[in-house]
Amino acid sequence: MAFLKTKGYRAETLDVPQRAAACRAGLGFIGRNTLFYAHGLGSYVGIGAIGTDASLEDPADAPERVTSPTCDKCGRCITACPVGAIAPEGYQIDPLRCLSMLNRHPDEPRRIMPPGSTHLERWLYGCETCQNVCPVNANAQHRREAVVAAEVAVEGMKLPTALFCRRR
Repeated sequence: MAFLKTKGYRAETLDVPQRAAACRAGLGFIGRNTLFYAHGLGSYVGIGAIGTDASLEDPADAPERVTSPTCDKCGRCITACPVGAIAPEGYQIDPLRCLSMLNRHPDEPRRIMPPGSTHLERWLYGCETCQNVCPVNANAQHRREAVVAAEVAVEGMKLPTALFCRRR
């Protein structure tokens, strides 16, 4: 937004379904694990929608389909999910079971934590297993060192972020 504003355009964040907007813009597709996959980058991305008065080109090759045939034939994310949060047919998750979703909403009182800590594999609340086993991500250009903060506040405790980063 700052870049657009320095060029004299108006720009503001939009409250729209971001994954759907990114698909319609031709930037990627929705995987069976319900995550957005950016072409060439995989699912390890953050997306946002910006409204502007700048003149932009319509993506001529924007697909009508928001899913991928690759995902339709696969099922690794469904099989690998340690808590069975992804529906057997895919494209739907149970957010109260998904460890990554619970990581972002730790105050959810109805969350379903897995029995025993073996499912957590050194993650406090999240896992990202569905992304790690995805063949689309195998060739994606992402960096595993994406640490945003030096420490993370969890239920009133400040812990080093390194505790939450899993290395391959």
